[in-house]
Amino acid sequence: MTSIHDLRYAIRLLIRQPRFTMLAALTMALGIGATTTLFSVTYGVLVKPLPWPNGDRVALLKETRGGNPPRFGSFTNTAYFAWQDHASTIEELAAWSQATVTLSAAGEPERIRIAQNTASLFRVLGARPLVGSLFEDKDETEKPSVMILSESLWRQRFGGDPHVVGRIVRLDGASHTIVGVMPEELAFPDRRTRAWVPYRVHPVDGNYLSLFSAVAKLRPGTTVVQAAAEGTARGEFVADTGMTTTAIFGSNGPVSISAVPLKDAITADVGRPLTVLLAAVLLLFITAVANIAGLQLARVTGRRREMAIRAALGAGQARVVGQLVAESLLLGLVGGTAGVFLAWWLHRLLPSVLPNDFPRVDGVVLDATVIGVAVVVSLGACVVFSVIPALQLRRLNLTAPLSEDGSAPVGAGSATAVGRTRRVMMAGQVAIACVLLVGASLLGRSFLLLLNADRGFNPVVFVEAAATPSMSR
Repeated sequence: MTSIHDLRYAIRLLIRQPRFTMLAALTMALGIGATTTLFSVTYGVLVKPLPWPNGDRVALLKETRGGNPPRFGSFTNTAYFAWQDHASTIEELAAWSQATVTLSAAGEPERIRIAQNTASLFRVLGARPLVGSLFEDKDETEKPSVMILSESLWRQRFGGDPHVVGRIVRLDGASHTIVGVMPEELAFPDRRTRAWVPYRVHPVDGNYLSLFSAVAKLRPGTTVVQAAAEGTARGEFVADTGMTTTAIFGSNGPVSISAVPLKDAITADVGRPLTVLLAAVLLLFITAVANIAGLQLARVTGRRREMAIRAALGAGQARVVGQLVAESLLLGLVGGTAGVFLAWWLHRLLPSVLPNDFPRVDGVVLDATVIGVAVVVSLGACVVFSVIPALQLRRLNLTAPLSEDGSAPVGAGSATAVGRTRRVMMAGQVAIACVLLVGASLLGRSFLLLLNADRGFNPVVFVEAAATPSMSR
């Protein structure tokens, strides 16, 4: 009953002080909303397991010759076949490349991004179709070709028709039979991929060299370091393609293979920026909590007469502190709830704000883990801006206000400790603000320098154009 009474009194008190309540709740909501949003992005992109069942055992492969990477692609057919038939650290290799083609079916022609991949890619990833089936090894050479739709393309162009399997569409004029639909969350190599068609790694033939991207499924207990070492060792048996190798790699030196966990490869470009942004938002949240704690501290100092009367009527120190905790919990509940709704709204904006090539956007959701973190952060904030005033309350003389004649401000001459605490908190907030301001200034200066960097030519008089070879030829 005591706790219920404290909560009721806290509600009445906060209603009677709407400006303080709105300011504290708004500050809390902005802090929780920003922190929850950035945490959900960081967690969904960097921490969550990959959506593919075998994702934790898949490594992205890269090949160099004499230390030089290829001018395009990352792996060659010569290294692919030299390693494929004599592998002990990997279960299977897979290759793919990307292209932009014209889709002609179920409406107006449309340019879409597709992936051309070996049938082994889906086995390596452990992917399962939403409708129909996946590629078989024979599909790499059989004509007419087959294709798999992404879930978004299936719903957009075919209305989600469950009987779409068997329909024939044209890609760059070539006929393709639809054999399946891939779930949106399993799209590979990225969410921009709208369809998949079979790809055959060209056999080693004279000086012919084909380039593509490659992944491998590691055997249980095998590390990427061991796989890379075996791939490099097999590089000694790579067929010599002479001047073709020199033209593509700039060197005909020894073959070296590197392997990186697929998740690390996908998030390599965004890992550090996301971590820095999350740290900056956490600093802002700490500043927001310190602001609310300072407001609470000022209220406690101004309510010394009320606290003294409550103590004189028999309320123990625990009861007085309990009243402060009840008020802080209410502020935390209101601010935390508003913060979660703000995070939900920001999540709806993310797909339109983030770049099209931003990795793992489908993994950024407000799931139980993210909501749990928001609740924990809200409770932690409540503890901070209730404990600090409570500790200072113990240092205040609650008997003096009853003997004051009202000519002096309430608490005058007895709030030295409170003033000292407020000054320390203000100094901390100024320090954090300076760190963030300097960081933002340096980032802005670097951005301006990049915009104004000397490109070595006048971009105004140049026009960029791209040509994509037709798949039908």
